[in-house]
Amino acid sequence: MSTVPSDTSSKTAVLNVALDVDTNGKADKCNVESSTASPEIDAAVCRNLLAKANFNPKLDENGKPVRWVFKRRVTFQIKD
Repeated sequence: MSTVPSDTSSKTAVLNVALDVDTNGKADKCNVESSTASPEIDAAVCRNLLAKANFNPKLDENGKPVRWVFKRRVTFQIKD
């Protein structure tokens, strides 16, 4: 759960991110599909997601692991 600062000198940044997930459940590519943040913040979010994101492998109808895409909106506060 995130805490939203009460300081009025902050702004909200919103990123729509797509992570490519391999057959082992590890995110191996990050695409920022849209963003209200700077390119530096976008890159930092992707670096952190790629370093930490792990998923249960998705299986096809035959029980074989498959690649898939996880999409999420990331919202946070940036203090000025």
